[in-house]
Amino acid sequence: LGAIGAAVAHSAIALGMKVVGHDPGLSVEAALRLPSGDMDMASLEDLVAGSDYVTLHAPYIKDVTHHLIGEALIKKMKPDASLLNFARGELVDEDALNARYEAGGGGRYITDFAVGPDLWPRTNVITIPHLGASTEEAEENAAAMA
Repeated sequence: LGAIGAAVAHSAIALGMKVVGHDPGLSVEAALRLPSGDMDMASLEDLVAGSDYVTLHAPYIKDVTHHLIGEALIKKMKPDASLLNFARGELVDEDALNARYEAGGGGRYITDFAVGPDLWPRTNVITIPHLGASTEEAEENAAAMA
């Protein structure tokens, strides 16, 4: 789990949630950022099968994380599980997600990326502005790099 995933894990634990993480390349440095003893690690398949909420915090790497959450994993999700994607839009297979909803699957898809025309009108799909780079700190860092 990177810095964002670790921060989300800490916040979820503070809210009383049971937290399960997945990171195929967990480094020692990243492991030290994790809440000690308060969370479990699992395979991605086990994580999605047992979670009420799945949050994504991964980079987009073509042929590696493209549709990381694809048809097989979406089918393994709990019927009312919600998927929160604030990482990269391409991590989620929208066609597979739409098929889940068409088949009567519940839960929500919450993202700060544009979604396609099949997901856009759905009441269980919530899109919010992508404002991560619009903080005062981000603006100052961007100005310093220019």
